[in-house]
Amino acid sequence: MTFSPAAWDTISAFLESTNTAASDYDLILTGDLGFAGSELLVQIAKKDGVELSNHNDCGMMIFDKERQDVHSGGS
Repeated sequence: MTFSPAAWDTISAFLESTNTAASDYDLILTGDLGFAGSELLVQIAKKDGVELSNHNDCGMMIFDKERQDVHSGGS
């Protein structure tokens, strides 16, 4: 068994149950993974053969890592 975060478990289960691919979607959005979690998500998906180039995260979108003391970009 390999390490798989809950976000990837949810996304991969959805893709499998709907018989779709990540590339079928304009945006795959997660809630609060931040920069570190998002990077891990993309790496784990890639190991499973899925390219998540259309992923973004709300924590990264709302907070400004350069101007705010948010560290990873999450809450």
